[in-house]
Amino acid sequence: SFDPTKTVSAPGSGGVVLTDHHGLTDRVARLRYHGKAPDGAFVEVGYNSQMPSATAAVLAVKLARNQEWIERRAALAGLYRRLLAGSAVVPPPHHPEALHVYHKFVVRLAERDRVRKELAADGVETMVHYPIPLHAQPLFRSGGVYSPRAEALAREVLSLPIHPFLTEREVETVATALRAATQR
Repeated sequence: SFDPTKTVSAPGSGGVVLTDHHGLTDRVARLRYHGKAPDGAFVEVGYNSQMPSATAAVLAVKLARNQEWIERRAALAGLYRRLLAGSAVVPPPHHPEALHVYHKFVVRLAERDRVRKELAADGVETMVHYPIPLHAQPLFRSGGVYSPRAEALAREVLSLPIHPFLTEREVETVATALRAATQR
């Protein structure tokens, strides 16, 4: 996905499919152009999902800088961890041996909604990306599944700003405001 919130983002939205399965390659190529086969026949219902050349050009430039931006996000995540250490904020799990691209920096905290309002009043934008757990979505509700952990996480998680263009000062501002809001 090249959604605008991803580490490599398209202007607008977009995506790519990578595969070495030739049958799948052929089908995806058909589906992206209304189901049209190479001979010009429309053999299945497809979509108009062609990426514009300008979008591809932007992505090519961004891909060339992707590693640098991943490293920058990781450094900012490390700064958030240091600044929030010892607070009521629980940062995402950190596994030094794993590569994490920090497409989001999601923390857990009690009274998330109150804290989020206070942060907004201080000019700090945050997001709640998944406020409804999967098992509680209308599509799955009839399965009779209940997950107390998922319910708790849905009430507690908050995404803090993270992107390669944040300054250390901006991360400090967010962390300071967050610490203050959780202490009230």
